[in-house]
Amino acid sequence: MRFPAFCVCAVLLSACATSPLKSESGELPANEVTYVSWLMKESLLSGLDYARPVHLVAPNRQTALSKALHDALYDQGYQLVNRTGPNVQQVRYEVGPYGRDVLVRMMIDEQEVSTVVRRRPNGRLEFGYPFTVLSVEP
Repeated sequence: MRFPAFCVCAVLLSACATSPLKSESGELPANEVTYVSWLMKESLLSGLDYARPVHLVAPNRQTALSKALHDALYDQGYQLVNRTGPNVQQVRYEVGPYGRDVLVRMMIDEQEVSTVVRRRPNGRLEFGYPFTVLSVEP
């Protein structure tokens, strides 16, 4: 009886995990913005096609993190566009508190990458948990 219940839970969780994200980012201290935006950029580079333009979905209100991520991808040489279209990669993200730590979720089209950036006892953030990658096949 546990296996069917597990399957139902897995389906529900995957549906929640792959729901379209709007880009959202909570306020982070300036010294954490640099680290988190670098971590996000490095993660996105492995999934983005350099030859295709990127639509970085802007959050409702711009934060230091959203600007830093935009600038990091631009400085990396990606062609950033203001809207979706044919052959355009869409990047959405959500960054916010997760207890003491910081949850980072990013989606490139229908592939979601997420991790928790843990906060050390001294208050500094460090990458410490593996990334979870989830793809939705049409």
